[in-house]
Amino acid sequence: MWHASCASTSMPHSTFHVLHQQWRSLAARAQPLRVLLAIGSIIAGLAVLFVLPHWQGRRIHELAVLAMRHHAGYLRQIVEQYRSGARDDLDYRLARRNAHNSDAALSTAVSEMFREPNFVRSRAGAALRFLIQSHTMLSYLSGLGAHREVLRDVARAVVLREAAEQAALALERLAEGLGGSNLYWNETPAALAARANLNALAEEIAESADAAQVRLVRTQLALIWLQLDALRSHAAVWMDPDAPEATVVPNPALPAT
Repeated sequence: MWHASCASTSMPHSTFHVLHQQWRSLAARAQPLRVLLAIGSIIAGLAVLFVLPHWQGRRIHELAVLAMRHHAGYLRQIVEQYRSGARDDLDYRLARRNAHNSDAALSTAVSEMFREPNFVRSRAGAALRFLIQSHTMLSYLSGLGAHREVLRDVARAVVLREAAEQAALALERLAEGLGGSNLYWNETPAALAARANLNALAEEIAESADAAQVRLVRTQLALIWLQLDALRSHAAVWMDPDAPEATVVPNPALPAT
């Protein structure tokens, strides 16, 4: 009886000892698993924060490139109709739609960018100012497109078309710069000559009563060139990580309001 009692008393202690040894063995084997789990959690968290999100701050340059290219295409289509006359053909409607859609996409992206973390939108202020100038540019293009008709003054029409074509080329160079090329370029000789001729045309037609059509087109093109200057200035600040955020300086060439 005594042996039986001792045996029955020692069995729970023996079972506890075995279970304790098994638990310690499992804990020892689980320790590397916990380390791997922690590492995996950290990697997953970093991926969710940095890789997986479709941050607008990281792709907004692509949208700005499209907007500038579509502005250039729209300008070319408008000016072509000052040669041939107004017509809402497929090429013109497509260019107009692309310009408005790309500008709207850029606007949406900038709006969403301001709701993103600071580390992905460090140049949000410059992007916003660029967007405002892009909106203004599109409004001037639309104004130019609203008065499409054949320019009857052939000699002056050549000056206006050249100024428009050089502006379109400048928009395309700006798109290239936003895409990663150098934003700090000198104006081409052709662009400088076109702008000089456009300014000279203003003095030439100032007193001419029969130059209302030329005056309208020249004014719109001059405003487009001023917007180009502003866009390039803001793009330089936007794309240069070392440049300070700057406020817009009023252009002395613009009329006072």
